[in-house]
Amino acid sequence: MKAGRAFQVVAVVAALTGTGIGTAAAAGTAASSTQSPSCVAQDVARKSDIEKNGYRIQPGDHLEVFVRQDPSLQRQVLVLPDGTISLPLLGIVAVLDKSVEDVESTICQSLVARNLIEDPNVTVSVQQLGANLFYVIGKVARPGSFELTHNLDVIKGLAVAGGLATFAKEGEIRILRRVGNSSKEYRFDYGKFMNGHDRETNILLRPGDVIVVP
Repeated sequence: MKAGRAFQVVAVVAALTGTGIGTAAAAGTAASSTQSPSCVAQDVARKSDIEKNGYRIQPGDHLEVFVRQDPSLQRQVLVLPDGTISLPLLGIVAVLDKSVEDVESTICQSLVARNLIEDPNVTVSVQQLGANLFYVIGKVARPGSFELTHNLDVIKGLAVAGGLATFAKEGEIRILRRVGNSSKEYRFDYGKFMNGHDRETNILLRPGDVIVVP
């Protein structure tokens, strides 16, 4: 009999303890669910294929910006040669080499920092790609200008140009890049790369890059 009562007491204590823990957990969950993030993440399913693949915005791209809480901020903007866009209330926003998610976050944080919208829901989409070109000159089969596609590196760029021509100095290939008002030069040794060396020199090309094959 005493053993039966002891079992009942233990059962009651366990039930009460479980109820207390469950109530506290539920309260904690309810409290956390009411805390709104400063910036609302976007639905990946709504992104285009190029945006899902990590496309980096370039000059000449056409973007659409939409803020759900204020439709008056919706507009299509052109990325200027310096890699910026202009938006009402925010002014100049730098977008060069950023993903759409990066730009969404930048706009969102700016709206919050300026006390314009408390919990902005921002969507940025790429409406049209600019004429992003790279150039290959010198001793290749087809020198000229070519469209810069996603994740195009030096070795692929040379392939697009038909490959190296006879007597090309494969160890002296250069990639010239404009950076603001200055220029930067990268070296690429075709022979070493094909033999498995200097893999890091096979850089991703950017709009306006010039591959020089002497």
